[in-house]
Amino acid sequence: MSPAAGAPDRCDRWRCVNIARFDDSPLQAPIYRMKILRGLWNRTQPALQGCALTIGNFDGVHRGHQAMLALLRSEARHRGLPSCVMTFEPHPRDFFAMKAGTPEKAPARIATLRDKLQELERCGVDQCVVLPFNQRLASLAPQAFIEDILVKALGVKYVLVGDDFRFGAQRAGDY
Repeated sequence: MSPAAGAPDRCDRWRCVNIARFDDSPLQAPIYRMKILRGLWNRTQPALQGCALTIGNFDGVHRGHQAMLALLRSEARHRGLPSCVMTFEPHPRDFFAMKAGTPEKAPARIATLRDKLQELERCGVDQCVVLPFNQRLASLAPQAFIEDILVKALGVKYVLVGDDFRFGAQRAGDY
């Protein structure tokens, strides 16, 4: 994401911040430009025309997340692609805890979805895909996740994930 005209990017040791430009109105909100896609099903064309993607829950955009997002932005820029984050709502552990009838086992949230999206935007992410984590997604085979979501729906050209990343039904897929 390119910052608004005259708005420098700054990343201190705690939080990436895009210092947005305001117009003269005291009630004007910051100008941000992150595109948010909620779900991908029932689309006849790719939602995006190629992107550099990272996937995760990003509950609290901590220093490790910020470093990963900075690397994603750099790789995206190098390839001439927009940076994109894929995240899930509800958190997969919330889904499985509710499904098992043990909601008390769901992890406490650090941030709301709104807070998470604001932090991702402040870190300069161009696009965010919020997938509903439901039975359909939970039962998707790893190869189907790659083909149907990453390739067909998003046109992903580059993927950045952590060492412990697993995906697909039963977390059977890895990188």
